[in-house]
Amino acid sequence: MEDVSSSKPDTLATIGVQIKVTPWDDPCIYDGKSVEFVDNKQPFYFLVENRLEDGQIFYGLSGPVISGPTFYDGLICNLTVRADGTDWRKHSTCEANFTVGPSKVTRDHAFDFRHPNGLIVTGFPVIYRFGEITVKNTE
Repeated sequence: MEDVSSSKPDTLATIGVQIKVTPWDDPCIYDGKSVEFVDNKQPFYFLVENRLEDGQIFYGLSGPVISGPTFYDGLICNLTVRADGTDWRKHSTCEANFTVGPSKVTRDHAFDFRHPNGLIVTGFPVIYRFGEITVKNTE
């Protein structure tokens, strides 16, 4: 009998997978006082270490940035699911919001998690935008 589990591709929600994030717009860097748009759409990679959940609501993924432009060095990437129908347990690519900062995000229950104010990052800088999300080994 053939072992089909080893041929099953990794999905976005697989803990331990490396994900490539390619910004579609210039990343915004907020330092606590001002916002700077950086003309650098180079991809960066992060390692999925956590599923972002609030009770039974799965709203994203997080983990450390492992390579890419230096302004992401030492920070945590947080991806937020969108209402586009992508099931991250089944798909290996999608479009998503990303927030990169010194901490894993937490929810602000005054807003929906898809709202710009719906997630809280502790500390600065905070880098955010929207882009293409791809499991590294599916390229």
